[in-house]
Amino acid sequence: MTSLTRFPDLYRYLRSEANPTRLIAGFVTTNLICLSSLAAMSQVKDPWGSLFRTVMGLQLILLLTYGVLRTTTSILQERSNRTWDFQRLTPLTSFEITFGKLLGAPIFAYFLFLVMMPWAVLATSYSTRTPWLALWQAYRLPLSLVFLCLNLGLLFSAHSLGNRQGRSAISFVTVAALWTGLPILISVIFGGIHGSNHWLAKETLSFYGLSVSVQRFATLSSLIFGGWAFAGARWRIGEDLLEGRRFWRFPAFLLFLAWYLFGIEGGAGLFKQPQPRPIITLGYVTFFVYVAAFLWGERTDYWRRWLRLTSSRMNNTPVWVAGYATLLAVAGLLLLIGPRSRVLVLLPVFCGRDLLFLQWCRFTRSQRAEMMAFIYLVLAYVLPPMLLAPFKLSALVCLYSPIPVGGAGGISLLQNLLPGLLEAGVMAGITFRRLRQTVT
Repeated sequence: MTSLTRFPDLYRYLRSEANPTRLIAGFVTTNLICLSSLAAMSQVKDPWGSLFRTVMGLQLILLLTYGVLRTTTSILQERSNRTWDFQRLTPLTSFEITFGKLLGAPIFAYFLFLVMMPWAVLATSYSTRTPWLALWQAYRLPLSLVFLCLNLGLLFSAHSLGNRQGRSAISFVTVAALWTGLPILISVIFGGIHGSNHWLAKETLSFYGLSVSVQRFATLSSLIFGGWAFAGARWRIGEDLLEGRRFWRFPAFLLFLAWYLFGIEGGAGLFKQPQPRPIITLGYVTFFVYVAAFLWGERTDYWRRWLRLTSSRMNNTPVWVAGYATLLAVAGLLLLIGPRSRVLVLLPVFCGRDLLFLQWCRFTRSQRAEMMAFIYLVLAYVLPPMLLAPFKLSALVCLYSPIPVGGAGGISLLQNLLPGLLEAGVMAGITFRRLRQTVT
């Protein structure tokens, strides 16, 4: 079985995105741009080195803009064109669909990248300041970052399947991915690419006692989390293909994330951590639990079916429930490992309160439950400090947020924890009462 027959999406994109007219026009235009850049830089001290940086910048910006946009809108366009249901009826697996879209949707961006590559090789050959080794060192981090952004776009596109406001979310994710990648991209291109003298290659950090360069660590991290994003997109598409869930998937990602973050013991530059590792670790795990809770819109009908299941109930556990259980486990492990902090206790409590409120909004059958919950939660964290600040009542911050109020003149752990526990308990009672009414 050839690649085109196994991945028909790839063949379809080849026919639509890479027709001969478009390829010829792209080839000619791209080479004219590179030739014009070389002519414009003929008077600088190192024209070939300048050409190398310019070409690489054009290549990577192309992938981070047009390429990410194509993967981010790939499934959304299928829904808009009403062709997604036809793909669901085919015998294709979730992997074949996901991989086909990752390779096929940005295929024209890949083509233009390859067209410009001979210019980068030529510039490296003639440049007096850019050695051959710099070609690999210059591309490995930006390309790994591009791989991460492409898969993030695919992941959020997969989650647009049941989202009526998908187009707005897609636009936001595309811009976020672009501006996540551009700072590192600019520093790599214009920070001076001279082999081991580059600042990313010189800086090191410690990962579980192992000293590693920031450049290699960032490259490997981008590839790993790009793989996780691809897996997440595949699993989400698999749910739409009725391939079934697996309980361990999201908890496995959270546990890996916690292990990964806790291992960064210190460094410099981008990876310098001013806060204790347990707080940083739990904060990121909590953030992804929130993201998953808002992305998976498991409403009343899903909970009704889940509670009535006699088999496979574990695999069909609501995602935020599995994520929150993992969050509690991670918080417990971090408390055992130390150093201990009140934040490790407060954060899971207030997160539980917020997730219960989100689920209650869904049980009310509101068409925009997620948006309503998001607005109320933002107001719950933003308005109180604005109202309390003029009266110098900052100590009351523990009433609405997981901020520790201890130390000299502070309050005890129980007093700090009690408001969050009461609020979470009230939300649990209201939410499960509503659930009982809807189920029965």
